[in-house]
Amino acid sequence: MMKHFLVIISLILITHKAFSTESFTVLVDEYPPFSIYSKDGKLSGLSVDIARAILEDAGIASTWTKSPWKRALHTAKKTPNTMLLTTTRTPEREGHFQWVGPFDNSKIYIFKLRKRTDIILGSLKDAVNYRIAAQAGAAHAEQLKSYGVNVYEVISDQQVMKMLLGDRVDLGIVNDHTIRYLAEAEGIEFSVFEREFLIHNTLGYYFAISKDTLPKTVKALQGSLDNLIERGIVNQIRGEYLQ
Repeated sequence: MMKHFLVIISLILITHKAFSTESFTVLVDEYPPFSIYSKDGKLSGLSVDIARAILEDAGIASTWTKSPWKRALHTAKKTPNTMLLTTTRTPEREGHFQWVGPFDNSKIYIFKLRKRTDIILGSLKDAVNYRIAAQAGAAHAEQLKSYGVNVYEVISDQQVMKMLLGDRVDLGIVNDHTIRYLAEAEGIEFSVFEREFLIHNTLGYYFAISKDTLPKTVKALQGSLDNLIERGIVNQIRGEYLQ
């Protein structure tokens, strides 16, 4: 509770820049603990709180829309003044967006059930020998498909976890923080899972901004993020959601 109180006070003290009268559409896919929808529809999460703070600091109004990740990617590529949360910045995506960040790392693993001692991956290409599930449109899913891996693409990381638990696939690709959060929410011991292969840990999570957005707007958002990082507010928000 004390942490939450400190974050609220910090956000109230942010200086409003009143940068522009532009309004942004923020497309949100459920991706705990980065974006979380409660049972009554309330939205929170690490990325959500940071995005709200930088938009407020830059003086930019926003509307928030829930959208599956693959559809959100397609929409943001063609719609000005659109923001995507928690986006991995890859060479394939680089030219399609402008970028604000990074605000967190992107530690993505291939997970297996701990009991599956028969599964050993020496490289990503070895995944071609197994059934593997990943969220549709995810950068790591596209990477694996380029190696000829038959990836079962599903709408959410929760489905990835359930397919893994139900032995419907051999492997699942999930962010380390996400599978921990989902397991706890379902009352599942995280120890039933095992990290089999680290896909990447250096690309970082960004806010992807539609390419046709004014560069000065993107610069203002980056300035707001830098300000929040320098003042320690981003770390306070991270402390609310990550253990």
